[in-house]
Amino acid sequence: MKQLPTLLLVLVLSVSGVASGSEAKCRQIAQREYPNDARMQQFIFDKQIAAFQYMTTTATDRDACAIALREHPEDFSMQKFTYDRLR
Repeated sequence: MKQLPTLLLVLVLSVSGVASGSEAKCRQIAQREYPNDARMQQFIFDKQIAAFQYMTTTATDRDACAIALREHPEDFSMQKFTYDRLR
C-alpha cells in the first residue's frame, strides 16, 4: 500500500514534465513564426497548446495520429489539422 503514493508522485511528475516540455515547444513554435510580435506569439502559443491537448487527450485513431505526427513533427496545430482531415 505504501507504493501507491510513490506511484502517484511519479505519475504526476512525469505528466508535469511532459506538460512543461510541450509548453516550451509551443513557445518555440510561436517565437519562430512571429519573432517580433508578442500578441501573435501568444495567439499561436494558445493555438498550439490547444492542439497539443487535443492530440494527447481526444485523438484516438492511432493510424491517423501516426500519419499526423510523421507529416508535422514540429507543429501541433498542423498535427491536429491532419488528424481531423484523415478522420
